[in-house]
Amino acid sequence: MSTFERPADDRNDGDLAAAEGSDRPVEEGAICPLMNGQVQLIPLRYGLVEALEPGCPTPYTLSARPLGLRLMRNGYLYVLDGQTNEIDEYTFSDQGATVSGKLDYPNDRTIYVCFSEVPWTEAKRAQVRDSREDRDAFMQAVNLAGAGPVSGGEHLIPLDQAEQWVAEFAEDHTPEAPEDGHPQEGEAYHWENEPYYHKSRIGKLYEAHAIEEPDECLCLLVRDDIGVMRDLAQFQDDVVGWIEAWSEEKGGKTERDYLLGSYIESATELSQAALDALAELDQDTPREALWNDLEALDDEATRRAVTDYLNHEGPLPDVDDASLPDDVQAELRALDLRKEALRESASMSPRIGPDMALLQVESQRRTVLQRESTRRLLRDANDAFVDEHLDALIELRQEQRQRIDDMLNGAKLGQRGVNELVRRDEMDRFLTKQREKLARWNGLLDRISSDRTDMLCSSRFQLAAWYFDPQDDAQVTAAFMAEYAVTRDIGRSDQANERIADWLQANPHFDRPMFYGLSLADGTALIRDYTVFYGVSRGLLAEMPDWIGKLMALEAGKLPDVDALSDDAQAAADGVQANLTPAVGVNLERAMSAVSEALAGRGQMPSVEELFRSSEMPKVLGPRLIDAARRGELTFELAS
Repeated sequence: MSTFERPADDRNDGDLAAAEGSDRPVEEGAICPLMNGQVQLIPLRYGLVEALEPGCPTPYTLSARPLGLRLMRNGYLYVLDGQTNEIDEYTFSDQGATVSGKLDYPNDRTIYVCFSEVPWTEAKRAQVRDSREDRDAFMQAVNLAGAGPVSGGEHLIPLDQAEQWVAEFAEDHTPEAPEDGHPQEGEAYHWENEPYYHKSRIGKLYEAHAIEEPDECLCLLVRDDIGVMRDLAQFQDDVVGWIEAWSEEKGGKTERDYLLGSYIESATELSQAALDALAELDQDTPREALWNDLEALDDEATRRAVTDYLNHEGPLPDVDDASLPDDVQAELRALDLRKEALRESASMSPRIGPDMALLQVESQRRTVLQRESTRRLLRDANDAFVDEHLDALIELRQEQRQRIDDMLNGAKLGQRGVNELVRRDEMDRFLTKQREKLARWNGLLDRISSDRTDMLCSSRFQLAAWYFDPQDDAQVTAAFMAEYAVTRDIGRSDQANERIADWLQANPHFDRPMFYGLSLADGTALIRDYTVFYGVSRGLLAEMPDWIGKLMALEAGKLPDVDALSDDAQAAADGVQANLTPAVGVNLERAMSAVSEALAGRGQMPSVEELFRSSEMPKVLGPRLIDAARRGELTFELAS
């Protein structure tokens, strides 16, 4: 729930237009640097936009929505002067429209900037003042030297470009609402975690920053990765909400009808996976060789071609005799000559025999054409496979089409088929309509999930959240709340969990509470000391009290003791770990694969110690087990 309402559009506001005045930035083509030795910086942020992609580079790209330029959001901007080592704090409030001071800096130096959701403690200020390594790792370096009023620089653009590229100033995009879609699909910026977007004009910057000399100003583009991750999480929540609303539509009847229709359709149309079921039915029959060869071939194109052939409705396509191979044409000519001879014989001496022979020849001719039509339908399949099993494939399709005809129209006289129980054409139109909608939503969810996973597995949250002080109770709570917000429901797909599992295995320290709040030096030392906890073993389980003491001693005074936090902070911290637990399960499943193989008779059963030593065993499992044992949430027995 947002703490404020979306600001009113003020793009046509006369006061803002007046604030812009007549002193616009220098014209295109000017190349002189900022002349008075000072530059006034106007902060903007990299953020999610509906459609407007800026003409300047961005730190990364996204697929669900572009990364563009936005007005600042509520929070704090810190600027460290690279020469004086002094830190200035600027507060942004009123949805980023109000700033606590002017950002005037000499244009001969590098500054380091960082947007923060909380005010920095003295410890955090000292961290980047005293350590160049921490400053370079956690703050955004911006070189003001040589920046021009037109050319700008890295993370710097002139005001006239901001007027063209900032979403609030230049974007007029309204998403087209699909027919029968969710109302939010036609609502711009519904996905914001907090409703900041509104149509405005650059006069808002003139007014907020008291701009007097536009030619001496540059817009400072500030990273806000946590803000982007918050918006993406909200975007996912919205789209999941659309699907949930669809499932409850008309008292659940829409979803019921969709599932019923899909079941009927699946019963009358083979999927590639259903081929395996047919193979089971054909065991110990002459067709078993067909399925064995198909499996051994392991060719997706052949499986798809066979599936499409078996699902082909109606008569097989006509074949032009002239397009057939010479040997097939010769076979057809021989049958035609035989048929003509039988007709002449019948006309000279009418009797039953020649008529039956004529029917037999015509059947043989149809069979030849049927075989060639089948080859055409299976043109994408492996040629040798088709040649070997052509007759079996024809027989299989005839059985499949008969089974479907019996299901649709009834197997015998008086028996009602599906077509008599449902309005099939109406059902097909309904399924098509619902599938288009669900495919659109699920495709969007996949893109959102990919973006969220990319950002997490690039450690963007951990690098951005360094400023939360693990020794300040209020900031500890804020940190866990932020981390929970950006990771909630992030493991919604197997692909996402696979990637997060790999990231956790490479960075198990990020599973520890607020590890990202440590300095580089303290973090590096702790990473080294953590290694003894990553290998789960019988010894660890047997000596759990000792290991609990070791882990507590190692983290004391560095990381927050979750058990000593407020209920809200504990709930958020536990929620963060729960959000990543599906990915931990992926690595655990990988480690246990040897057991599964042994149970299936495809290998030797590993010993317990071999399992514990597996490189796939989740490294985070040891510390997590220690935490659970400390809380009394873990019981275990060691077999002799």
